[in-house]
Amino acid sequence: MSYRKPLIAAVIAFCFAGTVLFTCAADLEIKEQWSGIIREDALKAQLPVAVRTKEKWEKLWKLLKRTEALPAVDFEKELIVVSSVSGPNRGRVGKLTLDDKGNVDVVAMSTRMGGPGFGYVLLRMARDGIKSVDGKALDADGKVKGAGGIAAGEVKVKSSTSGLVGDNALKALAPAPAITDSATLAKLWTAWGNLDHVSPHDFQKELVLVVFADGPNSPIIQKVMRDEKGNVEVQAIQTERGGPGFGYALLTVDREGILSVHGQAIAAPKQNPGEAVLNGEQIVPHIAYDGYFVKNNTNQNAARTLLALANQEQFDRNFGVAAVMQDKSKRLPAEIFPKQLVVSIITRGTAVEQYAVESITLKDDTLMVRYQAKAAPSNGTATFASPLILSVPRAGIKKVFFVENGQSVGDALVVE
Repeated sequence: MSYRKPLIAAVIAFCFAGTVLFTCAADLEIKEQWSGIIREDALKAQLPVAVRTKEKWEKLWKLLKRTEALPAVDFEKELIVVSSVSGPNRGRVGKLTLDDKGNVDVVAMSTRMGGPGFGYVLLRMARDGIKSVDGKALDADGKVKGAGGIAAGEVKVKSSTSGLVGDNALKALAPAPAITDSATLAKLWTAWGNLDHVSPHDFQKELVLVVFADGPNSPIIQKVMRDEKGNVEVQAIQTERGGPGFGYALLTVDREGILSVHGQAIAAPKQNPGEAVLNGEQIVPHIAYDGYFVKNNTNQNAARTLLALANQEQFDRNFGVAAVMQDKSKRLPAEIFPKQLVVSIITRGTAVEQYAVESITLKDDTLMVRYQAKAAPSNGTATFASPLILSVPRAGIKKVFFVENGQSVGDALVVE
């Protein structure tokens, strides 16, 4: 697998006789450096851009779980610049330059392994003339100055989902520059072929950033940075396979302090706090489960069975635990009842049925389950019972309607 190198715009400086025609950038000497890998993603958000006091230096050294003695730094004359890379990768700083405005430009490289955590490099250098790092102005503690009381710097990604879509036309469904409401996220999730549930989001406090890669390639996120004006830039590279379609990554971040993404203003949240709506109905979060087989006593002659299960006895009457090699199935947690209601669709035929949930909504006491169903290719005569098993919050639901491929297929009453 090959990777596309990130593009770095370079301005050539010409300086002579003390006259600057463009910008003169001087290489900085790195007096000492330390690097490492941390497996805890949450700690990355606590990294400063630079350290200019002994107190902060001790705190950073402890945060990074360094076991050796704290190195001596003369903070009257020196500072520590901090660089980090995503994933369990070893970072390396190729070059440091200081321009005539006092900005330090850090050119970093790293390996490209996926997984939790981050790599870091700490650089000791002379502090004379340094006013900012990568365009981010520093305060007395070496933190990045920000507007509105929100510090500029790296934005923590709370959760992420990625995938590949074969139809280029579906790329246009994504709003620019970010998803700001649950209805749009649910629609996009289904259109791009996600079979799992949509995790609930509080769009009063969160945003979902959309990052694309051309062709059947995955975007690899390096950093999400917010500047002092509240603008967010996502730094990413991608693999280089040719072909139709596109790859995407959906990044959930806190919206506090974010005014724009890649220079485009973000829309205000649409729903009321704590309420996500779709066509006047409240969107209900759900979780999908697998690793179960359908028992033979479950109306086995019916082409389709619709279930609303309120307790464990009802569930066990219809489903059994399937034996699976190297089992990684997602099964119902213990004591899921009575706080959750399990709804299920069972389709019988000569092919395995594939499902994709479009939306689950609630109006008054009626739950509406909308989904897509499609039979997988099959040339055999064997029969299959294919279940879609979902759980939703139980409170107040008395009836469940099922809509398959845009057509109503029936309902199920909730019986205790």
